[in-house]
Amino acid sequence: MKNKKGFTLIELLVVVLIIGILASIALPQYQKTVEKARATEALTDLKILRAAWDRYTLIHGITPTTIEQVADLDIQVDIANKNKSYTYGLLPTGVIMAGERKSGRYRFVALMREHTSGEYKGRTPIFCDEKKSDNRGTCISLGAAPTIIGEGTGGYNRYLFD
Repeated sequence: MKNKKGFTLIELLVVVLIIGILASIALPQYQKTVEKARATEALTDLKILRAAWDRYTLIHGITPTTIEQVADLDIQVDIANKNKSYTYGLLPTGVIMAGERKSGRYRFVALMREHTSGEYKGRTPIFCDEKKSDNRGTCISLGAAPTIIGEGTGGYNRYLFD
């Protein structure tokens, strides 16, 4: 009887099938992890921009009118980088936003002016808006309060960070 060495076609197909199953399980988890890391970066950038807003206002005695004025201070946030996953913007109402560049599934909204009334009086909260149609729990996984506190414009659920 001949001694055959090697693998049969069936054995190779089983191994390929197992690798495919493992990859199909691991890839979505990897994508979630990458998405969460990018969202954490945007949230951190937003907090840095909020602190820079305060410094700009103290130094110049007026509030900034463009995001570039805020970013020109001594901060390490590259808002013009087109390779980043988020776009940053300053609204005339004193709100800095960080929006997801690709799909717009969620965005962060930081109020720069203190609330003068209501439950947020004396605070400058950061909100996380997540599209209702694609509610994946990203805001909550980043540390937002688990209850929806309202609706953002454009079909978003709003969650509170601080």
